[in-house]
Amino acid sequence: MNPIADGPDGPDDPDGPDAARRRARGKSGTLGTRGKRERANRALALASAAGSLLFLWLGFRALAYGPAFAYTFGDPYAAERFDRARWLSDTNGRGRMARDLMENHLRPGATTRAQVAALLGPPGWVITGPEAAGVPGALPGDREVFEYPVGFLSSGPFPIDPDLLHLSFDARGRLAAARLNRG
Repeated sequence: MNPIADGPDGPDDPDGPDAARRRARGKSGTLGTRGKRERANRALALASAAGSLLFLWLGFRALAYGPAFAYTFGDPYAAERFDRARWLSDTNGRGRMARDLMENHLRPGATTRAQVAALLGPPGWVITGPEAAGVPGALPGDREVFEYPVGFLSSGPFPIDPDLLHLSFDARGRLAAARLNRG
């Protein structure tokens, strides 16, 4: 008999801190049916709580940030193919076509200022001279920047400033860069 292990406060003490666990274990020393059930219930409760928290977090993001929530799980600017008629008629829907427009219809170094105006209509704003170099996404030496509002895809729950498509042109009047800037 081991006095340290089997003493009144040792691991085999019938009223010790591990007594309930020992009773749940069978004679073989493994967890009995009751112990396995309790462990499974605890794991299920923990998974359920974690799932509920994730659901609440995602729901809050969707409600609080509206369309910007889509940016978390994908590119909202690539949701649709470019459609000129829709671009001209739906200012707030432009953002969903912007990526396709930039990748498939605007060619830096080849597309001219007149071609851009014919394709997209008149810009919302035109910035010229030294101010053009200060526009986000403009390249040094750009002489002119067309700004097109494309909606409020990334403005959060209280949109104030629209997202903008900046098209900068070089001294020859050719497209130098196309960039999306969030509001």
